[in-house]
Amino acid sequence: MSAFIKKTKILYITYDGMMESIGSSQILPIIKKLSKNNHMHILSFEKKEDIKSKEYMSELKKLNKNNVIWIALRYWSYPKTIATMANIIKGAIICCYLIIIKKVRIIHIRSSMPGLLVAPFIRIFRLKILYDMRGFWADEKVDRYGWNNKGLYYKFFKKLEENLILKSERIICLTNHSIKILNKKFPQVNRNKFICIPTCSDESNFKLRKKYIRTRKKNIIFGYLGTVKLAYNFEKVIFLFSKLLNLDKNIKIRIFNKGSHNHIRRIMKKYKIPKNSFQIKFVERKRIHREISTIDLGIFYLNTNYSINASFPTKIAEFFLSGKPIICNPFNNDIINLFKKNQVGISYDFKETNYRNFLKKIRKMISNKKTILTCREIGEKKYSLSF
Repeated sequence: MSAFIKKTKILYITYDGMMESIGSSQILPIIKKLSKNNHMHILSFEKKEDIKSKEYMSELKKLNKNNVIWIALRYWSYPKTIATMANIIKGAIICCYLIIIKKVRIIHIRSSMPGLLVAPFIRIFRLKILYDMRGFWADEKVDRYGWNNKGLYYKFFKKLEENLILKSERIICLTNHSIKILNKKFPQVNRNKFICIPTCSDESNFKLRKKYIRTRKKNIIFGYLGTVKLAYNFEKVIFLFSKLLNLDKNIKIRIFNKGSHNHIRRIMKKYKIPKNSFQIKFVERKRIHREISTIDLGIFYLNTNYSINASFPTKIAEFFLSGKPIICNPFNNDIINLFKKNQVGISYDFKETNYRNFLKKIRKMISNKKTILTCREIGEKKYSLSF
């Protein structure tokens, strides 16, 4: 009988590329699992070089085997306004086809931009929308990219955000902090519609490698993963590292980053960090778990502002699943509560402190096998893609 059960048609829309790190590492694995019981369609916007890549063709074949229909539109970026309008029009035409001809009625939109593609059809075709907010998108543009919060773009996208929240069946947020903010802002929306799902990673990739479990004190290796600009203040991290380096010349920091190597070197030079104390390296997403396994702990600093209340970096899941504790600032209530309830790292405001005692605290933490196992346990329980 199960063979004759009618499968649900679901469309997943993202304005980002599936071939980018988040798409390939998080979204595609989930869609493949969902395709076992549903007819899955993907609409994404891909960069020209990604569509021509071998990785794209490989993923396309895998999705075809799983009966997933992937419509990858070429992403246009220049000239900006015209290109964006062209992307939206192309996407809306595809959505129109899938909704009217293919009878798709459940649509998962990742962030606010895809909402533009389906907004005209929601009421007409009684679509069920799953609004995966990711964060406060328009506010991120203000805090990180210099948008004017009184400008037309900001007001337009905040209105779009409001309409999507009011019309969606479910609203997915990355943090409980953001849900509390939205509950106050939209008291008319049933609280049960809001779901907190933080960014996760594949636990089968980020394994706890016994080879790197520390059972004795030795040189500390910090790990910095990802971007060093916009939402992050990399300079605060290196300032702290320089203070600790003055106390122990053997500590190291490994920086895994794409595209900002010269900027990183300038900061290292500013704080007089010797070349043998740091390494800058670009690592492909599929190999990042190997690099994380060679460090002792992760470290980063997120700029505190309104939009950060809705953010939860993927790197937290990747560090924890690898058994690595983290040092970061208390950037929102979710991370504050995480540190309060679990021994998985150090919440640190990156202000002046007794650096000698702080270094001792770090040594004690990374030498404690229980801390490592707790990180992995929390990673599996809260931040794994397994479901």
